[in-house]
Amino acid sequence: MEQLWETGFFRRDAYDEFSVVESREAIDGMLTLIRKCGLLCGPSAGANYCGAVRYLSTIAESFKEQKTAVFIACDRAEWYLSYIKERRPELFGMRADPRSIYSLSQPQIALASEIAPDVVDGWTAENNPLIVDVRNSIAFELGSIDGAINIPLEHLEKLLDLRAPFSGYERKVLFVCPVGEQSRRCAAQLTRRGGQGFSLAGGLQMWRTQGRSLARELQEAS
Repeated sequence: MEQLWETGFFRRDAYDEFSVVESREAIDGMLTLIRKCGLLCGPSAGANYCGAVRYLSTIAESFKEQKTAVFIACDRAEWYLSYIKERRPELFGMRADPRSIYSLSQPQIALASEIAPDVVDGWTAENNPLIVDVRNSIAFELGSIDGAINIPLEHLEKLLDLRAPFSGYERKVLFVCPVGEQSRRCAAQLTRRGGQGFSLAGGLQMWRTQGRSLARELQEAS
């Protein structure tokens, strides 16, 4: 979805449903496709597989006869070894870092505080948070929340240790991502480190669904 957004091809009305697949689950799906189906594919294909199975399970009872479904295995595993190693070090015979952002459990992530798009303006006026967009730089340049800075997710964890961009953890931080999954993980990690992390609920998808504009669009309109 993020890549579609970057290129301008994202259209909400082109999709019936969305299924958010967490990175560890995507890697599990990848391993299933490699080990059971002989497809040397990567995490994106694993996410497509998991999302398809999840969606099909919700509509299976409506079928009167067996159906065939198609999903796209769109990448190769060897291009993503560093991505997989960072998130699933045990697959490489390594011990996971218990303080890593990828070691957070789903219950820990679920505890992260969220701010709904329709109350962001009032909340930011009251709390003066640092707004951090964790998407890549291309997506950020296409537009983000007014006042946001860009720290891509792959750089964020090291900066969390340094505390420098976060005013020594004293200032509240609102994280922004496409659908709210990455930002909620970041909020949980910052809170675990002693900071005050918050996530934009539903991400920029929800922001746009509610008819809100991005900073670049506001500038062009003016």
